Amino acid sequence: MPETTYKRIAALAKGIEVLLAVSKSGPVSASSLAAVLDMPKGTVMCHLHTLADTGLVEICGDVAKLGMRAAELWAKRKSALEGERGRIDAELREIDL
Repeated sequence: MPETTYKRIAALAKGIEVLLAVSKSGPVSASSLAAVLDMPKGTVMCHLHTLADTGLVEICGDVAKLGMRAAELWAKRKSALEGERGRIDAELREIDL
């Protein structure tokens, strides 16, 4: 089967870069993010407000922090991993019998 190459979306990559920087920094100002990411503050603000529209980031004044939607994603991933662990543990117990 031939390999398909998909176009990467630069704006999405930048938005994720902003989200990851917020997650590493905790509550952080847009100015600090702009300096760390080497992006114009206006660009950072556009990404932050888009992320805030989705609930991934919360903005209070000039400070951004992770939003509840980010916590929901983490919780869903953790739950899925715990479910897999339960299934794998059961299979291992069955093999050990």
